[in-house]
Amino acid sequence: MMKKTMAILLAVLLVIGLSACGNSTEPDGTAEVSSTAGLPGTETTEPGTEASSAVTETETQTESTTEAAEEGVADPTALSDAELVGWFNDRVNEVRVRKPKISRSEVQLIDNFKTSLVGGALDGMINKIIADNVKGDPAYTTIQKGASNVGVFFSKLETFALKPGDARSITARKEGDNYVVTLQLGKETDPALGGASAYSRLLTYASPQEVLDGVAAVGITGDINKFKNYYYDGRASITVNPAGEIVGASSYYKSDADAKDAKLSIFKFDLVVTQHIDVKYSNFVW
Repeated sequence: MMKKTMAILLAVLLVIGLSACGNSTEPDGTAEVSSTAGLPGTETTEPGTEASSAVTETETQTESTTEAAEEGVADPTALSDAELVGWFNDRVNEVRVRKPKISRSEVQLIDNFKTSLVGGALDGMINKIIADNVKGDPAYTTIQKGASNVGVFFSKLETFALKPGDARSITARKEGDNYVVTLQLGKETDPALGGASAYSRLLTYASPQEVLDGVAAVGITGDINKFKNYYYDGRASITVNPAGEIVGASSYYKSDADAKDAKLSIFKFDLVVTQHIDVKYSNFVW
């Protein structure tokens, strides 16, 4: 009887032992999967993480590119006057180099023609002659894309190079997404040509001989040595998009041509002619 009882107990203990072994292997297996989840070659979320990283990297690169495009050029409203003159030069020289298509219109208006004859006896007649020969209607020019714009876009200089001291004042403002920079000149007497004066660095204007040739067309002659040319109210403005490209521009100046001992037929007199030159540039195609 004792032997039978011991056999039964041993059988029960064996079953319990096997059951315990079965239960202990399950947690071990779970722990093993968990512990190897981050290792190469195991089934984890690593591929998804890599894809997420790639997307994040692409987004970062896109954001950087977008920010660079949005930055375009330096904000001119934050620049000093001297820096702003350099900024103005850079924008105009970009036109010189890339040669976009531009529409140009110019108005030349003579609004004051004075002689020294007693009571201005000839003024009316001369003004009639001038009015018949000089019209206020705009002259239009199209600068083709890829063509040189030197001499028809601002100055005759191959490289546009204003100096900080040229500007009596210079201002910058934001207008929508664009920037507008306006530069004002002072007054000059007989501005030197070839970039040797502020007016010749900024604008295309007539030399004293060209002015005398102009009045000669209506029968008036003058001595170049007795001629003075006064330029004033000169200004130029450019509108620039966020990419740094000019999309609009204008220039303007007034001048008094003063010829001593000018002649018309038998009459001799001092002559002063005031004229306005107003130029606008538009329809830039880069």
